[in-house]
Amino acid sequence: MGQAARLLLLLAAALWAGAACGPAVPASAAGPLALAAGLAAWCAVRRAGTSAVGWALAGFALAGGALGALAAPRLDAATDAGPARGRWVDARPLGGGTLLVLSGAGPERVFVPRTGQDWLDRFPDGARPGATLEIPLRRAEGSGLPRALSASSIVVLAPPRGLARLEALAAAARAAFLARATARLVHAADPPAEPLAPSPAPAPARDDAGALLLAMVAGERDALAPEDWGALRASGLAHQAVVSGVQVGVIVLAAAWALAPLGGPHGRGRRAVALAAACAAMVLLPAEPPVRRAGIAVLFARAGRLVGRGASPAAALAGAAALLLALDPALARSLSFALTVAATLALVIGARGTGWGPRLRLFFGPILATWPILVEMTGCAGVWSPVANLLAAPAAAPALLGGWLAVLLPAGSPVATVSEAVARLGAEWFLAIARGVAAWPGSGRIAAPAGLAWLVLHEALCFAWLAARGRRALALGLAAAVSFAWPLRPAPAAPPGASLEVLDVGQGQAVLVRDGDRALLIDAADDRARDGTRALIHALRARRVARLDALVLTQNDRDHAGGAMDLLAAAPPRRLVVGANLLDDPELRPLYAAAARRGVPLVPVAAGEGLELGRVRALVLHPRPGVLVRDNERSLVVHLLGRGLDALVTGDAGLAAERELLARGLLPRTAILVVGHHGSKGSTGDALLRSGAPGAALISAGRGNRFGHPHPETLARLAARRVPWLITARDGGLAARARNGAIEVRGEGEAEGAALRVRKRAGPA
Repeated sequence: MGQAARLLLLLAAALWAGAACGPAVPASAAGPLALAAGLAAWCAVRRAGTSAVGWALAGFALAGGALGALAAPRLDAATDAGPARGRWVDARPLGGGTLLVLSGAGPERVFVPRTGQDWLDRFPDGARPGATLEIPLRRAEGSGLPRALSASSIVVLAPPRGLARLEALAAAARAAFLARATARLVHAADPPAEPLAPSPAPAPARDDAGALLLAMVAGERDALAPEDWGALRASGLAHQAVVSGVQVGVIVLAAAWALAPLGGPHGRGRRAVALAAACAAMVLLPAEPPVRRAGIAVLFARAGRLVGRGASPAAALAGAAALLLALDPALARSLSFALTVAATLALVIGARGTGWGPRLRLFFGPILATWPILVEMTGCAGVWSPVANLLAAPAAAPALLGGWLAVLLPAGSPVATVSEAVARLGAEWFLAIARGVAAWPGSGRIAAPAGLAWLVLHEALCFAWLAARGRRALALGLAAAVSFAWPLRPAPAAPPGASLEVLDVGQGQAVLVRDGDRALLIDAADDRARDGTRALIHALRARRVARLDALVLTQNDRDHAGGAMDLLAAAPPRRLVVGANLLDDPELRPLYAAAARRGVPLVPVAAGEGLELGRVRALVLHPRPGVLVRDNERSLVVHLLGRGLDALVTGDAGLAAERELLARGLLPRTAILVVGHHGSKGSTGDALLRSGAPGAALISAGRGNRFGHPHPETLARLAARRVPWLITARDGGLAARARNGAIEVRGEGEAEGAALRVRKRAGPA
């Protein structure tokens, strides 16, 4: 390997490592780490050649420098955002709207929400791929995606011209391929027969195997059932269930092998076929980082060989990673980009020699290399991931190749029919492995805090093992395997005493109640928000919560129940508690089924019933049993009392529920109020504040959220009653702890002496 190739590979490894651990490196360490980067780079190029240790050190150094500053999301107060301008490159459905990918001064992603009003959700004439758009944005949402006002607010500045027409053609080809794949792979269930009696008909069966094939072949993950996606993540198979560099590599190799007779005496025809297959994959598949990384790497390698100048896999990987990060520095914080570069780098380093040693390195190397990234960026640890990958690997290639053939070949042809049957068999096998492994103890659990030292040590051991040979390789491999288990150690004991914390999970709600080692979570954030479920998992991990005594869902809305499916694996609750009026809710049926498979009992509650958490009692005040209420008014209202803690959590309950509680004499005086519906003006009325007389109000709302929460009317009512308030959008996570006969309330980052001391008020404010 030449010096230029070593430098490129060093740069790629450094950028990958910066992406992996950038958030963990404090900015104050940038100077010393930059010096270490220079020394490591000099050693790697001049002394150690392709030293994996040198690459890792350089990457960790870059993590605290300019790369981290470029990619770091802003977490300060929301500010008004100007319009986004650029060419429409791609679009795909995303949780209640459309995600537009623009290309202008820099790639940008804009979320266009769906309002349900036709005149607002209609794109203007001429808004199509390749057109230059101007999109007015709402206030910035911190680390979330920029949001458009509506589809109708988009302005078309120019129609597709020049190269933009190629983008329009590529987007049209991608849409046509997705439609064809959906029609070929996903079989619509037969409509249920008309019932003879007025009883509800059974729900039609889902095509789970077809949904998995659609995700693997066309990258359309939204077709997967939530419980299946949760099982794939918990078992460590999610990377194989979506389009990635592995899929692109399989497609390219299969095309080159199938058209081998065109190779010619020097194989240039076969290389041209591989190059064409890589281009086709980049056009037809979603523009995700793994697809772009793999496609560009193939272009580097194959194009160089076509002109007689070979490019090594290391140089191809380095060039692809450097080009992608130059075009979009935000990829440095992308989980998928970090995983694809780490796994490919492990394959490049370990793919030397013959026999069982290289085979083991090729299989376990990517798993060991990506393990710390998954743990640090997701907060969870898939302990059975190597076993699951070993069992599911024989099913992945038949499912992928069979699915592609079923889509590309004429419908009804014998080869297409056989290919689809083989693909479905592989998909069913794959799902069976994922579901089975996800139910094993420890799958997808929250990892114990590991720290930067473990991250550095594990990566150094992993890449040193991949590069070493002989007895040294065996010793390094055993050390890496031991390091693999460090995040799986038992969590330390929780601090004594009772506490309530409103976790910072964006525009959603998650309230953690603790009494020593006992933990209860009220609501589970929003799985659609970028800072939702992942922020919830990291918050529980930082607080050493490995298991929940109960998960209480006040509502069926996604901003309260969206992350519940992930929590079944990450912090499995001993009970799943819901309002009795939600037992037949169709949106929660998949959650109930997943809880039953995991042995988590479902506990319906209504007014007058309660839960015991150590010496803290959670009493349900609303809704009454047997009384039909709809929408937000059916939300649970929970009063927490004991061990000095006194708090009222109102969920999304509105003014009507508050008036009913007041009329029935069930509205308690409380020290802490978790404000209803994220501070909406339809909750936390004056009657509640006058009768409850809270000493402090805690509000869970996302930064710059599109709903305008908390509403100025709600804040004015709090101010009129002299109730101090804190909000997660400004103060981060909010904690209320019982101490010395009072309750201390503070936001994250506040000094110990800055806590607000609250006592229950004796009378109306």
